[in-house]
Amino acid sequence: MKPVASTYTLLATIRNVSFKTNQEAISQPNIVKKVNV
Repeated sequence: MKPVASTYTLLATIRNVSFKTNQEAISQPNIVKKVNV
């Protein structure tokens, strides 16, 4: 159970990080343009 739980927690953490990154991209498009270039 522990390996499965840790994997689920890891995936949840990745989702949270991705969500935060998307929110920052929406609120700060200029930084996103610099990163893309």
